[in-house]
Amino acid sequence: EDEEKIAFLQEIRDIRADCPGPWMLCGDFNLILPWTGRTRMVTAT
Repeated sequence: EDEEKIAFLQEIRDIRADCPGPWMLCGDFNLILPWTGRTRMVTAT
């Protein structure tokens, strides 16, 4: 299960790398990464 989460997140990172400029990803992503897997916390205001 963790391998699937990691693969999914890597696929999103790969897509992002090919899309210059601002972009937005919407969805219902019910997964939790350990603190070591987070690069930064982003809050919307």
